[in-house]
Amino acid sequence: MSKKPKRHFFPFWLLLLGMAVSVLYLGGRLIYGEIQSRKVHQEIVELGELSYDEAFLDEISKAEGFLSVSPVYEIPVKLRWEAYTMDAIFTAVDMKEFQMTGNAPEEISLGNTPVLFIGKDALNGLTDSYGHTISQNGLKKLKASSEELEYCLQEESAAGVGGGAQASTAQGSRGNDSEIWLWRPCIAVGDLISPSDGIYIPITQTPALTEGLPPVKKVLLTTQGTKPEIL
Repeated sequence: MSKKPKRHFFPFWLLLLGMAVSVLYLGGRLIYGEIQSRKVHQEIVELGELSYDEAFLDEISKAEGFLSVSPVYEIPVKLRWEAYTMDAIFTAVDMKEFQMTGNAPEEISLGNTPVLFIGKDALNGLTDSYGHTISQNGLKKLKASSEELEYCLQEESAAGVGGGAQASTAQGSRGNDSEIWLWRPCIAVGDLISPSDGIYIPITQTPALTEGLPPVKKVLLTTQGTKPEIL
């Protein structure tokens, strides 16, 4: 009596497994693409040769995925806390549009004193007159006494500038007699996890720090999906 040959189903199951993996992969890619298309992106973008005017606003508002755009102003400053100083930038943004995570109050009282929202890594550049960088313990102490933080505009010195009752003059951070700065108080109200490397102020405080509004060279752009091709 002849034996029936054994049937081998192994290649068939391999084929089914391969098809299942392919379907799962393609499905995952489709889901990922859908999530990315719905994801909200925000960044500060250079305008380059573009002008922030009605024509620009009209053009970008028609771009696919566009949500909002607002001007950004950058104000070069020096910061001082105790014996530590550093060069920095106050980035003025529309706080209603600005996306941030961290510890920040929902409401703040605005005056002429700059209100700072500081990224967690933004003050790591503070150094003393010997070039020693501030320690982590020093940063914790600074955050606990934020009202002792001071700033001075990079474009001005004490000579010929009236600072008012709240301003104080002091020698530059490196012991250079030619560097005399006019220090004013500023208040850190926000400790940000993201963005982590900037110092931000409400855009409404810009006129108090500059002589009129400077030209708009950057914008805060919020989109869904990819950045519009116009930028």
